[in-house]
Amino acid sequence: MTTMPTMHNNMPKIDTIALAKVGFMQIRNLLEGRLPGGSAAAFDLAEALHNLPEPGNAFLHNLTLRNLEQVIAKYPQLRSSLVPFMQ
Repeated sequence: MTTMPTMHNNMPKIDTIALAKVGFMQIRNLLEGRLPGGSAAAFDLAEALHNLPEPGNAFLHNLTLRNLEQVIAKYPQLRSSLVPFMQ
């Protein structure tokens, strides 16, 4: 019998809906050339966002944070739009 991981109070929170909205807007901006990075950055951001967590799912929460941190490290121009929703 396995138990579902629980969320810890000290873990950064993700505003899933706001992050999804901003993420989709940034993907469009990347694909339309309004932001540097092009389709490679758009693909990486889409990959990072495709497992947005449901409330209480610590595994997907941690996975999403890790993936977004990797995208931001690779494409620092996305930092200011994504970080506010990962506090």
